[in-house]
Amino acid sequence: MSQGGRIARPAAEREFNQLLGKRVETLRKRAGISAAEFARVLEIGRNRLYWYEVGRTPLPIAMLPRIARELDVPVAALIPKNATSCGYSLQIQKILLV
Repeated sequence: MSQGGRIARPAAEREFNQLLGKRVETLRKRAGISAAEFARVLEIGRNRLYWYEVGRTPLPIAMLPRIARELDVPVAALIPKNATSCGYSLQIQKILLV
Protein backbone atom coordinates (compact mmCIF):
# COMPACT_ATOMS: atom_id res chain seq x y z
CA MET A 1 0.00 0.00 0.00
CA SER A 2 1.07 3.55 -0.57
CA GLN A 3 0.60 6.63 1.57
CA GLY A 4 1.21 9.82 -0.35
CA GLY A 5 3.44 8.00 -2.84
CA ARG A 6 5.44 6.22 -0.13
CA ILE A 7 5.35 2.57 0.82
CA ALA A 8 3.41 2.00 4.04
CA ARG A 9 5.52 0.09 6.55
CA PRO A 10 4.20 -2.14 9.35
CA ALA A 11 3.89 -0.35 12.68
CA ALA A 12 6.56 -2.53 14.33
CA GLU A 13 9.06 -1.72 11.58
CA ARG A 14 8.35 2.02 11.86
CA GLU A 15 8.77 1.84 15.63
CA PHE A 16 12.06 -0.03 15.30
CA ASN A 17 13.33 2.54 12.74
CA GLN A 18 12.47 5.32 15.19
CA LEU A 19 14.28 3.57 18.05
CA LEU A 20 17.33 2.90 15.90
CA GLY A 21 17.43 6.45 14.56
CA LYS A 22 17.10 7.91 18.05
CA ARG A 23 19.94 5.67 19.25
CA VAL A 24 22.20 6.89 16.44
CA GLU A 25 21.30 10.49 17.23
CA THR A 26 22.00 9.97 20.94
CA LEU A 27 25.40 8.39 20.26
CA ARG A 28 26.27 11.11 17.72
CA LYS A 29 25.47 13.86 20.20
CA ARG A 30 27.33 12.03 22.98
CA ALA A 31 30.37 11.94 20.68
CA GLY A 32 30.07 15.70 20.21
CA ILE A 33 29.52 15.45 16.45
CA SER A 34 27.14 17.92 14.82
CA ALA A 35 24.51 16.66 12.44
CA ALA A 36 26.09 18.60 9.59
CA GLU A 37 29.53 17.11 10.24
CA PHE A 38 28.16 13.59 10.63
CA ALA A 39 26.22 13.87 7.36
CA ARG A 40 29.38 15.09 5.62
CA VAL A 41 31.47 12.22 7.00
CA LEU A 42 28.81 9.68 5.97
CA GLU A 43 28.58 11.35 2.54
CA ILE A 44 24.85 11.90 2.79
CA GLY A 45 22.73 15.02 2.87
CA ARG A 46 21.84 16.68 6.16
CA ASN A 47 18.14 16.09 5.44
CA ARG A 48 18.72 12.37 4.84
CA LEU A 49 20.50 12.12 8.20
CA TYR A 50 17.56 13.85 9.84
CA TRP A 51 15.09 11.37 8.27
CA TYR A 52 17.24 8.48 9.50
CA GLU A 53 17.47 9.88 13.02
CA VAL A 54 13.73 10.44 13.35
CA GLY A 55 13.02 7.02 11.85
CA ARG A 56 11.07 8.30 8.89
CA THR A 57 13.49 6.61 6.49
CA PRO A 58 14.95 3.23 7.47
CA LEU A 59 18.71 3.26 7.98
CA PRO A 60 20.30 0.94 5.43
CA ILE A 61 21.74 -2.02 7.33
CA ALA A 62 24.86 -1.83 5.16
CA MET A 63 25.50 1.67 6.54
CA LEU A 64 25.55 0.57 10.19
CA PRO A 65 29.20 -0.58 10.31
CA ARG A 66 30.33 2.80 8.98
CA ILE A 67 28.12 4.66 11.45
CA ALA A 68 29.50 2.55 14.30
CA ARG A 69 33.07 3.16 13.13
CA GLU A 70 32.54 6.94 12.94
CA LEU A 71 30.99 6.92 16.42
CA ASP A 72 33.75 4.64 17.72
CA VAL A 73 31.29 2.06 19.03
CA PRO A 74 30.61 -1.59 18.12
CA VAL A 75 27.71 -2.19 15.74
CA ALA A 76 25.83 -3.87 18.59
CA ALA A 77 25.88 -0.53 20.47
CA LEU A 78 23.57 0.90 17.81
CA ILE A 79 20.79 -1.47 18.85
CA PRO A 80 18.33 0.44 21.02
CA LYS A 81 18.35 -0.85 24.60
CA ASN A 82 14.60 -1.47 24.74
CA ALA A 83 14.43 -3.10 21.29
CA THR A 84 15.44 -6.53 22.56
CA SER A 85 12.35 -6.74 24.74
CA CYS A 86 9.98 -5.34 22.11
CA GLY A 87 9.94 -8.23 19.64
CA TYR A 88 12.42 -6.87 17.12
CA SER A 89 14.54 -10.01 16.88
CA LEU A 90 14.55 -10.12 13.06
CA GLN A 91 15.78 -6.53 12.72
CA ILE A 92 18.40 -7.10 15.43
CA GLN A 93 19.63 -10.28 13.74
CA LYS A 94 20.03 -8.37 10.46
CA ILE A 95 22.11 -5.71 12.22
CA LEU A 96 24.34 -8.16 14.02
CA LEU A 97 25.02 -10.11 10.81
CA VAL A 98 26.53 -7.02 9.18
